[in-house]
Amino acid sequence: MLEEEDNEDEYSASACEIMQRRSSSRRQSRRKRRPSSPFSIEAESMLRRRSSVYTISSGEYISRIKCRMEYLCRTAISMEESGSQEQIFEKLKLHKEVLSGVKQQPWPLRRKIKLVRQAKSYVRRHEGVLQERLAQTRSTKDAIARVSLFATKKWQYFRREIVNLQTWLIPWEFRIKEIESHFGSAVASYFIFLRWLFWINLVMAIILVAFVAIPEVLTADVTAAGERKIMLEEEKIKSKHLLTLWEFEGILKYSPFFYGWYTNQDSQSGYRLPLAYFVTNLVVYIYSFLAILRKMAENSRLSKLSEKEDECAFSWRLFTGWDFMIGNPETAHNRTANLVLGFKEALLEEAEKEKDERK
Repeated sequence: MLEEEDNEDEYSASACEIMQRRSSSRRQSRRKRRPSSPFSIEAESMLRRRSSVYTISSGEYISRIKCRMEYLCRTAISMEESGSQEQIFEKLKLHKEVLSGVKQQPWPLRRKIKLVRQAKSYVRRHEGVLQERLAQTRSTKDAIARVSLFATKKWQYFRREIVNLQTWLIPWEFRIKEIESHFGSAVASYFIFLRWLFWINLVMAIILVAFVAIPEVLTADVTAAGERKIMLEEEKIKSKHLLTLWEFEGILKYSPFFYGWYTNQDSQSGYRLPLAYFVTNLVVYIYSFLAILRKMAENSRLSKLSEKEDECAFSWRLFTGWDFMIGNPETAHNRTANLVLGFKEALLEEAEKEKDERK
């Protein structure tokens, strides 16, 4: 019994800290008030209320307000079973706010896990009971609460499905995740790089086809191009053979695949093919340069922490060396052997550095 009360007190105190932190962040974004104040609007209004007869010190008054705030939080986040529908509904909202705000708290992981379990147990216990009560009643207020609860659930489900759809629409995402689970993130990064190269080449191909190849096919004068576009009679005999096509001869030789097929004259419709050819290739080079530059900037931001590996080599290897995306026992064994080998190499390098310093 005493242990349950201690757990409830600890949970109430933790929830109170979360609510105060969330209220202080909201006040900083909405109103220009003291950033150091940990209290809500009601608490600050209480701080301003002074008796016309009695005066007390500021420290004593603030301690009283803190006790009052803690009492309100304990009452609002109580884990008791009793309460009306409105109280249960408000408590569910508070517990869900606790679940969403526990990640930002600078607490030990064990305390966070314990707090999340307690909040989830309350939500799991009372959400179904509240739905049953709301289904049995027919008042307007209960109907609004029932609709609000249903809309909240559907919205959460919709957001989760949208995230899953976004992941599903990324090409080869599940295959790369499967490779990552068997061989680690280092091997998966190679395929992620290949996918990035594929998108770069696809965009460049679309630009070239849209502004150079298609206008050349539709508007270019074949007779003015001469032997660039007209196949010789002796070449027509074997132009469609498999061996000829394999060597990119025959009909493929007189196709948009090769630079020599394009003319250096403007089309009859007014489309300037030589200028379009030059400008399009210039745009392609600029786009590829900017894409590579942007990727390098993103990677440089991510690799800022890796610059400190030389300062604490053993600590970095010990605390950040394991790949938690591995899901295969054989891969985990290989990763362990790799880490052991890395430690041995680091020890040898450290010993060599000490020898060089002594010399």
